[in-house]
Amino acid sequence: MPSSPDPLLGAELMAQGENLNTWGAPKLNQVIAVLAEAVAGRAAYTVSGAYTPTSANFVGNEARRFIHDITGGTGGTVTLPGRSFVKLFRNGSAGPLSVTTGGGAAATLAAGASALLWCDGANVRRLWDNDAGGARLTNVGAGVAASDAATRGQLDAAVFGASVGAFPAVADNAGRLLRVNAVETAPEWGPQSRRVALAAGGVLAPLTPYSLDTSAARVLTLPVLASLAVGDWVELRDATGEAATNNASVTPAGADTFLGGLAAPFLLDINRGAVLFEATAAGWRVHPL
Repeated sequence: MPSSPDPLLGAELMAQGENLNTWGAPKLNQVIAVLAEAVAGRAAYTVSGAYTPTSANFVGNEARRFIHDITGGTGGTVTLPGRSFVKLFRNGSAGPLSVTTGGGAAATLAAGASALLWCDGANVRRLWDNDAGGARLTNVGAGVAASDAATRGQLDAAVFGASVGAFPAVADNAGRLLRVNAVETAPEWGPQSRRVALAAGGVLAPLTPYSLDTSAARVLTLPVLASLAVGDWVELRDATGEAATNNASVTPAGADTFLGGLAAPFLLDINRGAVLFEATAAGWRVHPL
């Protein structure tokens, strides 16, 4: 019975009584060379279109080698024998590279990419790990294409542009909007810019700038202080310019009070006037605007 090839590596399997007086040199040495090639061998070639690495049994060949270094070309398809394997590919060509067995799924590498590929005998797949285990990616190049990942520096530049200021503190700024300061040197928090039209009395909502219709007198109640955080606020502005005639009467809820001995209710009685009510632990602080 003649020798036969190993189904995975194509090494020579000796039949009983085969290759008498040659087991060692050269036969054993050839098998060892084949095993070494599969573990650490490197095949370097270019790909422009379709390429089939050499795969002869018993002897050294490209397909068996662990490292496939595509050193140039325009890209294309590499077809390997339909055997199970794990191999390292580097696509040094100018275009995408598809690795296949000619049947089943193929794995694709972009130009310049490197990846471990594995095959179940038909399908070639990239070796992915979807869980980084909390590890950080460091020393990442800046993204160029729309599908690239963005770095921390790119995100900061996109958010703050030419700003030289640090990101302002988040604490006690609920409901505020991020804006550029008056001299355009740093970001800062400011009141919401979109005003809520109000043409009736009732309970005011926190963190809301109101444009009040003063075509009639209005009776308004501030939100309950116990339900708010220190620094929450309500802004009220006369939008129709009739507050001097039709006052807006603003009263704290329940046992809540105004600070500084200010009696309730507070009257907004200046045409086009505005006032900011700020929540504190002790009561409402009133800021005419």
